[in-house]
Amino acid sequence: MAQWILWFIFTIMHFCYGLPNWSWGTLQRFVHCANESGLLRPEIAKDFATVPVVTIEKFQGLNVPPVADKTAQKIMEVASQIKSTRPNTTTEVLIYYQVDYARTWYTSGRWFNRHPELEVHNTSGQLISGPNGWHLYDHANPKSRAKYVDVLTGFLFGSGGNSKPSPLDGVLIDGFRTDHNYSQRLPGASQAEQRAWVKGLATAMKTFRKRIGPQTTYVSNGAPLEPATNASGLLIGNFDAFGNPVSLSLKYAIHPGYLVEARCTSCGSGSGAKLDYSLAVFLLVVQERTYFGWGTWNNCSEWYNNSMVEEFSYPLGKPMEAPHHIGGGVWVRRFSTGTKVEVRETSKTSCIWWANSKKTG
Repeated sequence: MAQWILWFIFTIMHFCYGLPNWSWGTLQRFVHCANESGLLRPEIAKDFATVPVVTIEKFQGLNVPPVADKTAQKIMEVASQIKSTRPNTTTEVLIYYQVDYARTWYTSGRWFNRHPELEVHNTSGQLISGPNGWHLYDHANPKSRAKYVDVLTGFLFGSGGNSKPSPLDGVLIDGFRTDHNYSQRLPGASQAEQRAWVKGLATAMKTFRKRIGPQTTYVSNGAPLEPATNASGLLIGNFDAFGNPVSLSLKYAIHPGYLVEARCTSCGSGSGAKLDYSLAVFLLVVQERTYFGWGTWNNCSEWYNNSMVEEFSYPLGKPMEAPHHIGGGVWVRRFSTGTKVEVRETSKTSCIWWANSKKTG
């Protein structure tokens, strides 16, 4: 009874931040990818315009002129392409960005490199470098924080902040870590500098949320697997439903009131026993605005292929109960349409009985 009461409380919670569209009619997809060779194939863009939330990654247009430059502009071009295929689409398109590295693929990264006083230095006064020689935003510096927030806000509302010419609806910000693990990003910085950086990052994110308002979607990614402060939700970049215990999948994926994007790393090519089992585990964890999908970060064709998995069109319905462990490693859950799922954790087998008389597993 206690489990049922907790589940009921969770399902009626409403978070204060704006979130993408949701329906309990079917499994809900999300997309997170980039096309290094430029715009999407027309059929992919049209499909993505049916998906509630699409994030375009940092690799977008990486190999087309200007090579390894103007990533934000290239992401906006894809956002416009997606929305032009279905003028009435409610798809939210998010731009990928990060809390740490000033990647020079973005114009903003090049700007920061021209202003090294706003980037992190070690105790010897040298700039700290990460992959590709990228430096890091110095969130401990108020001027650096202000520019960082201006960049993010500009993606969404233009440099003036009063209008919205951008085709983007929100942002996914990568690179969050537990406080003590930021030291891996700041080698050579003193402990005092590291603490000031972490504190400054929290201030920057608070300012960013205030600037964009409560209705704009901002998704965080990183560790721990919790939404960052002031975020609308989180991306789970490694949702290994087949490899992890069910209890761990429940811990990772259930964040009531938040958007959750579960990128399945055990779904393979979109068929077979691992996919069947992963789908079943996802039905155990799914809450309102928990989205599902799989593919690599720089291959939008893989995410497009998700649309061909029949289960995404099968009737789901609202859950009638919390995921329930009935003993012996067996988990069950029922949905309002009559769809029901059973996961047999010990044998890594499962079955979904769909309301349309189809069966998975």
